[in-house]
Amino acid sequence: MTYSLDLGGIERLLGFELVQECGQVSAGDGPLEGSGNLLASVLAALVESTERTCFDQGISGVLRQNRRTATQPVRFAPAGRKLLMNARHSLVFTVATSALVSLGLVLGADTGPQRSCQSAGVDSQKRWSRDKAWEWHEKVGPIRGFNYDPRYAVNDVELWQADTFNLEIIDQELGWAQEAGYNSLRVFVPYPVWKGDPEGLKKRFDQFLTVAYKHDIAVTPVLFCAGDRVAQTGKQGKPIPGVHNSRAVQWPGPSVVLDRSAWAGPEKFVRDIVGAFTKDKRIIMWDIFNEPDNSSIKEGCLPLVEAACEWARSVHPSQPLTIGPWHEYESKFSQRLMDLSDIVSFHNYESPENMRATIEICRKADRPVVCTEWLRRQVGNTFAAILPVFAEFDVGWYNWGLVAGRTQTYLWWESREGDSAPKVWQHDILHPNGAPFDPAEIELIRSWHPRRCPHKRMNNAAVPGLVRSR
Repeated sequence: MTYSLDLGGIERLLGFELVQECGQVSAGDGPLEGSGNLLASVLAALVESTERTCFDQGISGVLRQNRRTATQPVRFAPAGRKLLMNARHSLVFTVATSALVSLGLVLGADTGPQRSCQSAGVDSQKRWSRDKAWEWHEKVGPIRGFNYDPRYAVNDVELWQADTFNLEIIDQELGWAQEAGYNSLRVFVPYPVWKGDPEGLKKRFDQFLTVAYKHDIAVTPVLFCAGDRVAQTGKQGKPIPGVHNSRAVQWPGPSVVLDRSAWAGPEKFVRDIVGAFTKDKRIIMWDIFNEPDNSSIKEGCLPLVEAACEWARSVHPSQPLTIGPWHEYESKFSQRLMDLSDIVSFHNYESPENMRATIEICRKADRPVVCTEWLRRQVGNTFAAILPVFAEFDVGWYNWGLVAGRTQTYLWWESREGDSAPKVWQHDILHPNGAPFDPAEIELIRSWHPRRCPHKRMNNAAVPGLVRSR
């Protein structure tokens, strides 16, 4: 049988990177094919072996089974240094390979997505060109958006489940949003709700899009959300008084993220949702994974993030994809998220100075930039302080929250059970009756417009024209 490898997973398990040259992995003077039994067995031997003597035994057995010379080194590169191991003893070939199969790091030809040697760079080929991204930027115009949960919903499951979905309240609140000057929203679409009722969720989502479109509001759906409090369908708990977003849930959860054998459902979800709305003009972009490393498994999420992008792109959406880093914006992981994105997005709840520095980092990609989460008034992350920064750099935006409701995101992150509402809200802009928390903020939203006459890209090539403002 021929195997293909999840090199990313193997690298993380071993704790060092494999040397890749021209789509292959080096092994002494000759390449080891990315879909061959030899490389699978070599890596299986490394994983199975925990002592240096076992490494030697494992490599020897694999090479002998594959009729290679016993003196040929297998080369790896751990953080700038090379480790050369010569084969001397034996290890059973099939047992070693089975070990990686059981770990989900070696996959048969008919299994789910994996990163093989030959697949390196494929996602960059499917990614939008910079020119296409800037054309989208000019077409959609300035983005003035908000992250949305209606006031009746304690979390995103309660928003979308059939027995709690309330289109009348959504219609009312999006009408208020339109009056406030917004033209877009970002909303989380839970995989667990789709899993239990795929056709029903798509029907409700279509109704949601229709109502948003009626109010001239374009939608950015979020497909996955990192975290350890895994969403369950059914009746949701009541808000805990005094606690910010007390019933927040995430999906698909660490156990699924780390188990490739459990990815069939998430893959169908992505293909089904994106595929059903792939040409829908009511959708402005797809946010594939919210803060993907914001969970106990941290960067262990990357294989699923990469796979989800491939699944979404496989149905050829007319809208761009994005995945936004939320911290350590210059880290390898955050830069990888930007590399996977057609449009660069990010989250930032810090000071105007910090926001400015973050935008400077994001602009290096020479692509349109959108801040998909912000607004934390108590630390100076306010409409008055931040909107001028967005205008200066031509950055679209989505503040967190619209109407103060059962998510209680007007409370501070630091709030504790029993705390009363603070004088200065953290998130949200409207009271449950539609009255503004601060009328001056509404005026700032309505009047906001970026300085794009003409817009200058990082390479100083002029992008023509001032485009319409919804």
